Amino acid sequence: MLDRPLPHNDDAERCVLSCVLAFPETADVATAHLEPWQFFNPNHSATFTAVCSLVKTGEEVNPVTVMDELKKEGRLEQVGGSQYILALMEDVATGANLESYIRVLKRTAGRRAGILATQKATDELYKDGADVGAVLGEIEKLRPSLIDDHAGQMGLETTVKDAIDYIERMLKTQEDLKENRVTENPPVIPTGLKNLDNIITGLWAGEVHVIAARPSVGKTALALQVMSNMGRYRHLMFSLEMSRIKLVLRLLGQIGRVNLRKVMAGEGINADWQALFKSAETLKNMAIDIDDRQRLTMGQITARAHRAVKENHCNVIWLDYLSLIKYTGKQTVREQQVSEMSAELKALAGSLGVPVVVLCQLNRLAEGNAPSLHHLRESGAIEQDADMIALLHRNRDEPEMKAVVAKHRNGPTGTAGLLYLLETQQIVDDTGIRDEDIPLGAI
Repeated sequence: MLDRPLPHNDDAERCVLSCVLAFPETADVATAHLEPWQFFNPNHSATFTAVCSLVKTGEEVNPVTVMDELKKEGRLEQVGGSQYILALMEDVATGANLESYIRVLKRTAGRRAGILATQKATDELYKDGADVGAVLGEIEKLRPSLIDDHAGQMGLETTVKDAIDYIERMLKTQEDLKENRVTENPPVIPTGLKNLDNIITGLWAGEVHVIAARPSVGKTALALQVMSNMGRYRHLMFSLEMSRIKLVLRLLGQIGRVNLRKVMAGEGINADWQALFKSAETLKNMAIDIDDRQRLTMGQITARAHRAVKENHCNVIWLDYLSLIKYTGKQTVREQQVSEMSAELKALAGSLGVPVVVLCQLNRLAEGNAPSLHHLRESGAIEQDADMIALLHRNRDEPEMKAVVAKHRNGPTGTAGLLYLLETQQIVDDTGIRDEDIPLGAI
């Protein structure tokens, strides 16, 4: 039990309800910015629930309709009857101060929710076998709603200014790229693959980007290639399938253009080793963190990602791959579980303000066929939540790869031609020129 009463402001709660009852035109404003749980007094909460119901159905809000709504729910006598509603109307003479009452209410509700959340977290952490990452992750997920509520209340004048600032940031990012400078918090980061960037521009901040393919087609290789192409930026990769060492080996092979299979089979030459040592020095200077713990929960991923962005100024979050996240919620149907995690990733990208790239598998129907959105495995919610979806298509014994941009909120869809250089695991733009097209003696 808490030793002190929870923060609340009964006067502000009464004033909000009084404004709504006396001046029906304010009901839309109040219901747009407040929810019943933000009222501490249960009578006030029940009354505001009735107001919300009336607004939702398009009915006029006034003392009579509110009392009728409470009566339907069997709550009128519980809150104090008609005398309670009439008394509320005597508390305020004007609706001009409604916004200030709302701010007070939201502030005290946020403090109250924060106290209850931390109290619950404390109780959980006292239990043997408590999942620390999951508990802290749940607290972190509350942060945007408790602290950043003001973000959705800006007027059009402020929003227009922000939009112009956004365009200026875009132009500065492009200029910095030309001059080989690093942009702090860039709105979009090019992938370094021109054929793909011609369609999507790059990875957009605050958005979810999905790379999906059948196993062994090259989704992890593409992720690593883009990561190394963006070497000037900081990355955090959650690798739920491959170990950190294996990923680093693949990066070394890509950067050094070395056939690692040949080297590990004892068939490497001095040039291969020199290239590996040189690529190792390059990789050491890249800001790439890899978390290869298996069976991570969304709570753990959320907590670690927030820490990486806030403390280490991470620019891109990678997740390989979605279906391997450990689910800890209440859903029993796998599609619903994946849908819930997909929605949480969408919220995570928005709260972090950096690109979140999620690797996914396509179902068996995509095997050998041109992939489409309905091939996304386990959940159509991925299609809904993602801002960009690239479906990879390749015959496994051939280098030609197609990145089918099947969804793109910020621009066109289309197909980017790529080449998967099997020996070195590199992925490069397909220029359409093959070795046989080059005349003998031209090189």
